[in-house]
Amino acid sequence: RVLEQVAFVFPEPAAESDRIDPETDAYIEISLAYWGASSGRVALIMPQGLSRQFSAGMLGLDAEADESNDTHDDAAKEIGNIVTGQVLTELFGTKAIFNMAAPQVRELSPADFYAALETGQYVRYQVESRPVIAVLTETEETNERQSTHSR
Repeated sequence: RVLEQVAFVFPEPAAESDRIDPETDAYIEISLAYWGASSGRVALIMPQGLSRQFSAGMLGLDAEADESNDTHDDAAKEIGNIVTGQVLTELFGTKAIFNMAAPQVRELSPADFYAALETGQYVRYQVESRPVIAVLTETEETNERQSTHSR
């Protein structure tokens, strides 16, 4: 829902047979740590080109325009913020209170790609035949310890 409303793209559930190849495609991860009613991390993993398409839709730019990486990273971070907020609301309800760290964007090596999937539960989607993977990792850190990480 969020990606449809914000970036004007339409994710569909992915089949197990849908291709994911971190050896040939450049992938990025957008991640945010959260703490409060629960603690953990939400990450979105996608091909770098798809992230650029999301940011173009979100900012009203031409997807082929040569915008700076900072522009695309900032839009990706905002998508991460919105998706994380939606995930936390869906999981814990509207009364749960959370803090979120600043979103991070990083390029993933193939090893990082596979390691990211091993850290938590994930769900795969397809957007125009390209994968988008949402990863949820819950931690057992205390709220007090988490809050010291954000300072």
